[in-house]
Amino acid sequence: MEAKANSNSIAFVILVIIVFSCAAFSYFKSREAVNQPVPTHTVKSSSTGYINVFKSYEDRKIVITLTGGEKVTKVEEDASNDYCKIVYRDKEGWLNCELLDPIS
Repeated sequence: MEAKANSNSIAFVILVIIVFSCAAFSYFKSREAVNQPVPTHTVKSSSTGYINVFKSYEDRKIVITLTGGEKVTKVEEDASNDYCKIVYRDKEGWLNCELLDPIS
């Protein structure tokens, strides 16, 4: 009888841990969504079907590859090079500003 009570107590503790873990995960996921920037532009389609986003104008390391229609947030503009800094799903990089259409 005592062994059954102990196993019930262990099962209850495991259940409580699972419930609290789920609640904590949901809370942090909701906070993450609040901190996401609001998309301001849509990426235009290209003849190749994809757009490469670079680390910077000078550093051509590809940090993101987008397809036409993706929604991004424009956060900065380098007018001298006609390049825009964008954020897409917590990643940021630079691309030609001509490839962006404002979201109306």
